[in-house]
Amino acid sequence: MQDISPRLGVIITIALGGAAIAGWRLGVAPMHSQLAAAQAQSASISAQIRQLEAFKLPDQAIVDQDLIRLQQQQDRLTAAATVPDGNRIQEQIRSLAAVNGVRVDRLERRSRTAAHDPKQTSYSLRDTFGYTMTVSGPYSGVADFLQAIRSDINLSKVASLKLTPAQPGEKPGVNAIIETAHMRLIVPQSQAADKKKQKPSQKDATK
Repeated sequence: MQDISPRLGVIITIALGGAAIAGWRLGVAPMHSQLAAAQAQSASISAQIRQLEAFKLPDQAIVDQDLIRLQQQQDRLTAAATVPDGNRIQEQIRSLAAVNGVRVDRLERRSRTAAHDPKQTSYSLRDTFGYTMTVSGPYSGVADFLQAIRSDINLSKVASLKLTPAQPGEKPGVNAIIETAHMRLIVPQSQAADKKKQKPSQKDATK
């Protein structure tokens, strides 16, 4: 009778090898695929994060500053569309003159110089009233005073100016006759509303 133990050993070895391969396919291979997928997903997320970082979203402080500037512009537009306060402007003129070393000898209010067309369809500036004043002071002070009227009093301009040198016996400087104009922003009526008023109704069209 032949000894079959070597042959049996080979068979057992082959069987064990097949079982190991089957076990790898059933257990290890899926885990390996899942690990590879997870690594690919992680790499994709990392790339997206780098793209967002490269985009450089604005700092919140900058956004807040922009919002404040927009609100300030809105406030200026609202103020510009409001009829100027004559008493307040008169106080501002006297205050600016004092700051710049200018003496105001006369300050008289003038009526508005331009009429307003209620049917206009564009934004415009309307002269509401002005002041005629006689002032005196150093040339540089008068020049700074004129600039302050233009820049510090909302929607104001120097409409006319006449300079004469100081008379003998007066302090060195100039005398000036100044006319100012103080305006407001005129906001037009909606063009769509005007067209709606002009458009005939359906009943009128059928008559």
